[in-house]
Amino acid sequence: MIAIDLSEDDAKVIALVGGREHVLKSRVFSTLCIGLKHYRRIPSWRKARYMRFFERRFLRLRGFIDVARGAEP
Repeated sequence: MIAIDLSEDDAKVIALVGGREHVLKSRVFSTLCIGLKHYRRIPSWRKARYMRFFERRFLRLRGFIDVARGAEP
């Protein structure tokens, strides 16, 4: 799975996540992914709350993911 940011002039890969296909298609993984949104689509007054939600959700998702890397500066 590759996360691509299309909100700027050029498309930019912001994350690369690798997982086994049967895991990515599993109901548990899909349920844990519900509610995850692009940071720019969250209203500014909710961003701090969303980041706490994201951190807790990612801790639960991390067990399903084989490789997770963010974009390097």
